[in-house]
Amino acid sequence: MREGSLKTADDLIKFAKFSHEIFRSRNLARAFIYLCINEEATAKEIEKNLKMPEATIHRILKKLREMDLIEASGITSPKRRGGPKPTLWRLKE
Repeated sequence: MREGSLKTADDLIKFAKFSHEIFRSRNLARAFIYLCINEEATAKEIEKNLKMPEATIHRILKKLREMDLIEASGITSPKRRGGPKPTLWRLKE
């Protein structure tokens, strides 16, 4: 939601539902806030900086994609050869 967009009771209800969905899980909230602050990051960066297991990060990224809050913003160059290149994730505009 954009700043100043809470103009009606329905807007406030939508915002409350959104807030509840994000902040009902501590780890989901932490990852969402991390992406708000850092603009974009790979799953590995989020995992390392928030000290969460890899599987947890991938579940959170899946949930944020299902909520239509994040999108892939590109592919990074891996420091090692071979294997899939890490995806950069960012909040949708």
